[in-house]
Amino acid sequence: MRSNREFRFVFTRGRSQANKYYVLYVTPKQKSEPSKIGLSVSKKVGNAVIRNRVKRILREILRQRIPRFSEGYDIVIIARKDASAISFRESEAAIDALLKRIKLI
Repeated sequence: MRSNREFRFVFTRGRSQANKYYVLYVTPKQKSEPSKIGLSVSKKVGNAVIRNRVKRILREILRQRIPRFSEGYDIVIIARKDASAISFRESEAAIDALLKRIKLI
């Protein structure tokens, strides 16, 4: 997911779940379409090096979980400021908890 319009649609129409590190927004769409994922890491998280590290961690976590996702969803994950201070394993656990709460895996 890349366009500002797609992100805004998910923010306004989607359900959300949050924890200390991430906020997850989900909007259903037609079942035949594959799920789309968007990431948002603001400048509040840190400088460019830290933001890119957080994005790389999120992409890897999601890459491993995409085969288990239900089809037909638009998903946006927003990293909070504290996301820059945790390890890969802690990020993995936080994302898994959100995905299970919203029943995507």
